[in-house]
Amino acid sequence: MKKSTRSLIIVIILIFSAPLIGYFGTKYILLSINSSGNDTRVEEPVIEEDIPKENESNEYTYQLTLDELVLSMVQLASLGSKEKADSFIHSENISAFVFKKDDLYKVVYSAYFGNDKIGSVLDDAKEIVGDAFITSGVIPEKTIGIKSDKEIEIDLLGDTVNEFYSVLGLFDDLASKIINEESTKSLRNTINDRLIQLLDREVWENSFGDEFVSIIQEALAITQKNHSTFSNFNKEYINLLQRIFNVYE
Repeated sequence: MKKSTRSLIIVIILIFSAPLIGYFGTKYILLSINSSGNDTRVEEPVIEEDIPKENESNEYTYQLTLDELVLSMVQLASLGSKEKADSFIHSENISAFVFKKDDLYKVVYSAYFGNDKIGSVLDDAKEIVGDAFITSGVIPEKTIGIKSDKEIEIDLLGDTVNEFYSVLGLFDDLASKIINEESTKSLRNTINDRLIQLLDREVWENSFGDEFVSIIQEALAITQKNHSTFSNFNKEYINLLQRIFNVYE
């Protein structure tokens, strides 16, 4: 065979074998490289959604300033320590409470937000201690934090608390009527109606409201009873005062 003829045959073989070389090279060489871990494919980005937590809730914190309380008190004694004051109450077997003022411990027979009829309470106290007298007491204002999962009208809440104190201003008259054995029905109805109106206000669904609603309900329970003696009334009323004072501690 001539040299030119062999060269022509070689060229023809290369022309027809080139596609086969490319096919098998791609399939068995390049694909084997990719399968070894060098995957060059570009994956679609993953978008993270903001999914709210199941127990997540909005909670608001409010600041409520409770106004100072000015009380008219019927005082029986003034002693140097709380232990002596407690001993005095026990020895006399009376309903009274201890109020610290001017670094002394006052034994208070009863206390009121009003003082128009407190003279009757003073006369009753003088049967226990002849030199009992009327004095004043102040509970300083207090700012407290209130948490709620609902928005509340903090000004309306403060006004409602002050209105409750205004209703308690009628208790001196109630005490006087009980001491003088007068009918209390009309006055008790007035107090009841006003307290119920306060309870119906939509301001109590918060941490402070739970306790204060209980206080108003206790005041309501006192007025719903037709107390036959001042001693029974005063015992319950003093417990109510103590609960109110505790809110300011």
